[in-house]
Amino acid sequence: MQAIQVGNELAAESVAQMQRLRQLLMTQTQLQAQQMQLEADRNAVGDARARQFFSRGESTYSGSTY
Repeated sequence: MQAIQVGNELAAESVAQMQRLRQLLMTQTQLQAQQMQLEADRNAVGDARARQFFSRGESTYSGSTY
């Protein structure tokens, strides 16, 4: 009877460890997705700035066209 109880306790601890591992993997996946989104946002801002810079056309300074 005691062996069955020990086996049940081990099984319960194993399930708890698997649940913690699952939570860690979900957190890691979420953080990686956030990092990828941040990089994509930064790239989009850089691209938008470059398009804005190059679409200005002629530059004028003190009334002179360059």
